Amino acid sequence: MKTLTKMFLLGWCLCFVSLTFADNIEQKLAIEAEYKLQQSKQTEQNNVITQEEKRAIIDAKIAEKSRLQNELNNNNSSDNNAAKIEQDARLTAEKEAAIKNKLEEIARLQNPDAAKMEYYNELHENHAATFSGPRMQVNGYSIIEVAPENGSRDGNVSATVCSDDWSSETYFILLDTTNWWAWGTDGWGQHIAGPNACQEFAVSVPAGNYMFIIADSYGDGGGSADVYMNGALVGSVVSSAGDAQSPYSGLYEAPGLSFDVEDAASTDSTVTFNLDGLDDCGFVSVTGDFSGWDGWGATTDTGMTIALPDGNYEFTILCVLQSTMDAGVEWWNDIWGNSVQYSAPFEGACWNGNYDYPNYTLAVSGDTTVSYCAGSCDAECEVASTCTDYYLSVGGGSYDSEISWVIDGGFGVEGAAGDFTVCLDDGEHVFAGYDSWGDGWNGGSFTITDADGGLVATGTVDGDYAEFPFCTGPDCAQPVLGCTDPASDQYNPDADTDDGSCLTYNGGCSFASQSPCGDFETSGQCYTTAYTCDGSSEYGNAGWGADCADGSDEGAQCCDGTYSAYTEDVCAADCNGDIFGDAVVDCAGECGGSAVVDECGECNGDGSSCNTTCTDYSLSVGGGSYDSEISWDIDGGLGGDGTAGDFTVCLADGEHIFTGYDSWGDGWNGASFTITDADGDVVAEGAVLGSSESFSFCTGPDCAEVIGGCTNPLSDQYNPDATFDDGSCLTYNGGCPFSWHVPCGDFEYSGQCVNESYICDGSSEYGNAFWGADCSDGSDEGAECCESDDPYSVYTEDVCVADCNGVALGDAVVDCAGECGGSAVVDDCGVCEGDGSSCSCTNILVTMNDSFGDGWNGSILNIGGSEFTIDSGSDATGEACVDLESEILV
Repeated sequence: MKTLTKMFLLGWCLCFVSLTFADNIEQKLAIEAEYKLQQSKQTEQNNVITQEEKRAIIDAKIAEKSRLQNELNNNNSSDNNAAKIEQDARLTAEKEAAIKNKLEEIARLQNPDAAKMEYYNELHENHAATFSGPRMQVNGYSIIEVAPENGSRDGNVSATVCSDDWSSETYFILLDTTNWWAWGTDGWGQHIAGPNACQEFAVSVPAGNYMFIIADSYGDGGGSADVYMNGALVGSVVSSAGDAQSPYSGLYEAPGLSFDVEDAASTDSTVTFNLDGLDDCGFVSVTGDFSGWDGWGATTDTGMTIALPDGNYEFTILCVLQSTMDAGVEWWNDIWGNSVQYSAPFEGACWNGNYDYPNYTLAVSGDTTVSYCAGSCDAECEVASTCTDYYLSVGGGSYDSEISWVIDGGFGVEGAAGDFTVCLDDGEHVFAGYDSWGDGWNGGSFTITDADGGLVATGTVDGDYAEFPFCTGPDCAQPVLGCTDPASDQYNPDADTDDGSCLTYNGGCSFASQSPCGDFETSGQCYTTAYTCDGSSEYGNAGWGADCADGSDEGAQCCDGTYSAYTEDVCAADCNGDIFGDAVVDCAGECGGSAVVDECGECNGDGSSCNTTCTDYSLSVGGGSYDSEISWDIDGGLGGDGTAGDFTVCLADGEHIFTGYDSWGDGWNGASFTITDADGDVVAEGAVLGSSESFSFCTGPDCAEVIGGCTNPLSDQYNPDATFDDGSCLTYNGGCPFSWHVPCGDFEYSGQCVNESYICDGSSEYGNAFWGADCSDGSDEGAECCESDDPYSVYTEDVCVADCNGVALGDAVVDCAGECGGSAVVDDCGVCEGDGSSCSCTNILVTMNDSFGDGWNGSILNIGGSEFTIDSGSDATGEACVDLESEILV
């Protein structure tokens, strides 16, 4: 019995060669990025046949096949029914597989980059399976540690961290740059929100400098973070393809975002306790219901301040006596038992109304200062007077309105000109007098006398301010009046009370900070001593002149090496050895002589020994698209107005330099310069390529011959004899427009060149790249690439397989006669090089049908070695020649 077997052959082979190239990593990442950008476009194309339509096609074909199967089953005889059921089930499965493969082929054709995207998805999945996480190291000497839980954390740092398709590759970390502690995570935090999603990060930290880093474990970037401090955006950080891999963490880290964190604004009010009457206390604590009556609160250590929310409170005052502390008692272990307690007085305005626990009351509404005399409701304790009245008279000058004064820095004892009664304790005091104009009291003075009229202190102010120490009480010695300023010419070393007799300083000047000028006896001029030898415009070491009119504060006496303004360069001696002298050696070698060099270079010459001439040359500058950016000079500024245009320049025989400039910095944009002589011969020419460029040239009969040509050795037009580039460098490497391009094999016909770095970088033709050859004729790839000794070459042994002739990538095969490259074939009768006469056959007509009407979808019918199929439609016919006497394989 003949057996009809339908065989569906679908072979798909997708070979990927995954190679790592240190030199080409950026190129490959760029290709991957391009595929990501095209995903949205591919999604739109894929919608041509939706999933629902595919499913409908499959269901319809399965239903039709089931109908045919049922009809077949009904017609089968009972003796072979089981075999047919098994056969039909196998046919149904094969049909469904063929339909599925067809749909996948349709999807592949509609989405040609799917294989590439699948490849890169596989790379990321392999990376995720093998990546063991970042290392906890921030640099060569600092290990990342998790921040401790204690400490003030009043600043709030938050971030919105987003990822691309590969969420698990995105990492982030917040570090302080002092301890390199990680805040908010146990080291590097991993993105867990999923592909193309964002997650929030927040942590409270102490004030300081911090760095937020985002990184990618794979190296293609895609993560980003917006970072906030106390709710305000401080910046954003994005990981990208090309970020350097950290040798410490192992991640591809984007540059970190550094910022300072400040404590968040407090919403509590600051309460300050200003307590009096506690002079015997070594430590004071204000404790209350706001601290749970634990004995602590606003203390000496906190500056008697505490932050409290607005509201009503009660408190009491604890005083640890200094004597208790001096005795070495560990009072802090029981502050209540080792303190004197001060409570509010009964019926007082500050009393809480409780006779058992008479606490102070406190109402907080914003920052406030609480002032009490401890144990009372008074703001200050009453102080018994210990002072004695003295009589003070101030004034008597011509400008008393300028006078003011204080005793002992103020404290209520201060005033202007007039008569006063001041109460002073026994002991040392200081009277300080001021003059608002700064010219002294102009005849005014002060006098302090006791109740008996005895003089205690007196004096006057000469400038804007002066101090006068004095003593009161029985223990004070009687004052010795006189000038008490050691810097004054009138100084009295025995005087202990200044009587205003300090009149002049340093030999007659009004102030101790002044010194007399050299001509003081006649001019009376003084100058500020600090200005001595500070330089003068006369000697070129300052921007100002001497301070003394006669210049005596500057000059040669300053050249003793102690004044910074008078260096060796300034204090140079002339040829006579005189510092600041003006004698020079003339051209005849005489110090102070008058001989000079004439314009011909002759000492004491009359200018007749030379006849300096120049020759006119024509200069043309410009001709580009942005001539307004052009400027130029010759020999640093000779001739022309320095812009584009035509000029006549007169040049002496010899070497010269033309320098061209471009204000935008992008070259002269097609412009050039040309210098020609009177005969029209080119002397020099060129063009600026960047912001500036210089060109050397020569004029006159002694110059070498000027030869224009291509001066670039890489150019096909290179002229080694050329002395200047005339713009004739046109092609490279045999006709290409750039030096980094090389011609393809069919260059003579196609004119195609490609980047030299693309040579032998693989081709989809040989299965070692996802792109085709760069040259249209494929000459940049092929067997020649198999001869490379580059260890990173994509032409590996697996790619460069030799044919039977040993030719790499060759197509020669062994024929049926065993000859490599031979032409022998097997005839229809199965005989090598036969003529088909060794067997007989009968022509038969093959009629084929397809129930669905779309062809056999790639299925093949083989009858005795002849193959048939329906490409499209519902039916087709064909002929086959078979040996009816033998068993036929179908």
